[in-house]
Amino acid sequence: MSLVLTLFAVALILAALAILYLKWRGQGLPAWADRAAVPVAWLALAISAVLWMMAYKPDFGLPVGFLIAMSLALCLIVWRNAKDDPARLKPEKDRRARTMPDVKERFTLRKGGRIAARLLSSLVVSPLMGMAVGLVAWLYMPGHGSTRYAWAVFAFVTASAIGLVIGNSAQRPWRALGFLSLTGAISAAVVGLPLLTGAH
Repeated sequence: MSLVLTLFAVALILAALAILYLKWRGQGLPAWADRAAVPVAWLALAISAVLWMMAYKPDFGLPVGFLIAMSLALCLIVWRNAKDDPARLKPEKDRRARTMPDVKERFTLRKGGRIAARLLSSLVVSPLMGMAVGLVAWLYMPGHGSTRYAWAVFAFVTASAIGLVIGNSAQRPWRALGFLSLTGAISAAVVGLPLLTGAH
């Protein structure tokens, strides 16, 4: 039974990586599936994590599942970089013209604000939000302490990664920063409410 669950978990990881890769390339996915590609990929990874914990003990299965997922993602990156880049075949002058920024492009206050918002999202808000979501999982998920700990680690890593994706890919980074801050504040309030009321 553990072997079957492991195979399903690995298959879900491969499917999630393939969907994310095709989404990144901007081709290979049908139009109706393009918008749902990223949520479906994350859902597949979440289900894979559950299968790893079902196949083995949570304190062993979850880290192994993360290790395999990261290893497969690195293999995909290495394979992608090993492919011939058409830009390498172009003359040096053409490559410089394509890669060098325009001299007239200047650093404006608006661009600086967007960079600051993305830095705050990546370095401050996303990790704090992940910690708050992890504490919610630690307090409210059922099971033994080791199971709750595994869920807390999974929630922290997943929420932090989602925060990084949202904060860095949003067209309006300040709005994304506000959304991530609100999510972290709500999670922190859920964690602190039992402490204030004496329920824990």
